[in-house]
Amino acid sequence: MRYIIIIILLSSVGYFLFTKSAPVPVAEPTVSGDDISSISSMKSVNLGEQFTLRKSEKTGVGDEGLEIEVAAFYNDPCPAEVMCFWSGTGVELRYTLAGRAEQGINLLQAFGYETMIVETDYVSYATLTVKRME
Repeated sequence: MRYIIIIILLSSVGYFLFTKSAPVPVAEPTVSGDDISSISSMKSVNLGEQFTLRKSEKTGVGDEGLEIEVAAFYNDPCPAEVMCFWSGTGVELRYTLAGRAEQGINLLQAFGYETMIVETDYVSYATLTVKRME
């Protein structure tokens, strides 16, 4: 019985010694001049103005401090002969305001603003307008 306990103990120690991986060095992020110019050149639109975004593009809304980004497109429509929980098509929007973020599929109201999807192909672009909720 004692030999079985010793074998289990040695096996456990051996397992941890041989499977322990070395720490992976993490590179510190750097900001180049190109990164700074792309940050400062982010487009901005006025409330009520129609604008088009592609996936991962974002825009500022006037001087409001609100940013809207298209995080993803979903285009898997429900077949005609099947009853589905949702249509299978949507635009995932990410809103950022004062360091807070909200994100969701067809999330059209966030932080007191309302977004309208004017047009989209659910694959490559979405044309939107944003207004303050009344």
